[in-house]
Amino acid sequence: MSPASPASGAGGDGEGAAYHRDLTVVTDLLPEQRRRITDFDGPGERSATPVRDPGADPASLPEPGWQQTTDAIPMPALLVAPVLGRDGVPRDYWYVGRNQAAPRYSEKVIPKAALPAWSGRPVPLFGRFPEMAHTAMPRMPAEAYRSGEIQGPTVVESPLGAPGGQVARVSAEVRVSRCGPHHLLVAWERGNRHALARAAQHLARTCWMEWNLTGQPPRASFGVRHVLGLHATPRCPASSTWPP
Repeated sequence: MSPASPASGAGGDGEGAAYHRDLTVVTDLLPEQRRRITDFDGPGERSATPVRDPGADPASLPEPGWQQTTDAIPMPALLVAPVLGRDGVPRDYWYVGRNQAAPRYSEKVIPKAALPAWSGRPVPLFGRFPEMAHTAMPRMPAEAYRSGEIQGPTVVESPLGAPGGQVARVSAEVRVSRCGPHHLLVAWERGNRHALARAAQHLARTCWMEWNLTGQPPRASFGVRHVLGLHATPRCPASSTWPP
């Protein structure tokens, strides 16, 4: 509906002019507000000024090795090499490397003497971690190697024994991804955060949703459909941010 002047009457011309003047101010203000919302990076942050010519050829920069790359990952991670059968399917795996976060995780979670010191030389993965052979671990790297798609996060739980009868039950959310043509990266986080968050929201019947005034699809927490009693299939346009 196009804007129209208020009905004329006593002082109608003055009211109509004021109406159009106010409408022009609001119309001019909206693009500026959209720009501010789009450019907002958070309290105390400012967008970087784009650089048209960095002045250096990226191809001339030395590439980091796999050790430097994995050490930059905050999650514990292992580098694994599959042992292929004649059919090209992984039959076993070599544990060939780890990042700096992996031994730090072990020191906090795994009892001392539960795992022998690693010499740095390749060893069979399930020879070093035999309990993992009875979890989802054998399936995940095989599927990651076959499909090339990231597997997980999947909860993997296994007991680790130590001299003196001490036993620790290790629980982690594991992801496995293909790393180049011949290796796999196994990364994990301690605990079971996603499952616990979903269960807590179901029990407390709490959730959150976030709308963006710039027209982006809504974002929501896990379990929002269950809490709000929504239909299992989204009634809004499909979006990767809309909860599954």
